[in-house]
Amino acid sequence: MSNSEILPNSIIEGIKDILSRSRDYSRPIQHEFLQQELFDFFRLHGFETFFEFEFSYFHKYRNTKNLGKIRLIEFGRIDIYAKKEKNVDIAIEFDSGATLKWKSIEKLLQCQAQYCFGIVGGGKTNSQLKLDMYDEKTLWKYKLVFEEQILYFDAKKQFTDLFNLLNKNIWIGNIKKNSLNLIDPQRILSSKISLQHLSKTQQKMNKIIEEKREHISKKVKLKSDSVIVFKLENNKWYVGKSENIQKFIRNIKTGNGPRWTQINKLNSVHKIIINGDLKEITLEYMKTYGWENVRGYGWSQINMKRPPKVLRIGDLKYARVQKNLMKLYIY
Repeated sequence: MSNSEILPNSIIEGIKDILSRSRDYSRPIQHEFLQQELFDFFRLHGFETFFEFEFSYFHKYRNTKNLGKIRLIEFGRIDIYAKKEKNVDIAIEFDSGATLKWKSIEKLLQCQAQYCFGIVGGGKTNSQLKLDMYDEKTLWKYKLVFEEQILYFDAKKQFTDLFNLLNKNIWIGNIKKNSLNLIDPQRILSSKISLQHLSKTQQKMNKIIEEKREHISKKVKLKSDSVIVFKLENNKWYVGKSENIQKFIRNIKTGNGPRWTQINKLNSVHKIIINGDLKEITLEYMKTYGWENVRGYGWSQINMKRPPKVLRIGDLKYARVQKNLMKLYIY
């Protein structure tokens, strides 16, 4: 019987839709959303469905002092397990990181389900290149665990289990990429993917990213004196500068900025001036909108009793001339 006859396309599309909608959430809410939506979806389609389905499986240590040792985990749990009729079992594992965990892959390959979905959140990156590389790493993990399971079943002469393993239908999902792809076990086993291959991919990716950074830096050279002008509530203004523009804006949005921006909440980011002079821009805004309504540079006091001296003297250019004349008289 074909895969499409046993697992209708409507089921696959339904899972894709849930993954797509889960992009609106961050972890751990995303995990809870997925579990609840998938549980309700399978129940609606007549499946007997379980949260945290318990079963025993073997786990191999790979990154610790117990490297290579195998332990029986008696109370392993699969995030979602759905059963319908004979031989129609679906297992779904979700990890919020960039690649599927070793334990998740072991559970999917050792459980009785013929239809296995390994889904990742995508981690912190938004780079398409990195997301593709992480998917390749997940495939590499699948390949190693497949090979280990085949050797085990062959040595134990458990040929029925070996047949079921090689006939599993496996989907790899990535929420950030909004992807869900069916992977043939034979394709995984015959692939040439290796740690050396992944290392070369990483090197290529790093080179492309570096080239993009150089291209951007040639177009716009952001220096530490980039000035940001904020329009605040109550017709107030704040002029500041920062090496990290995004962080500076985020701090003001969340109420962690200068005292003036905490009293007068942010309305909008009015302007960003690359390589601007903070003092001159602050004074220009004071002249335009009134010194009582603008803060920036060294004028950060909440209750300023009089305008900056340069504004009391008059025009900015005139003020600079007067300052230079005073220096002549002093010397």
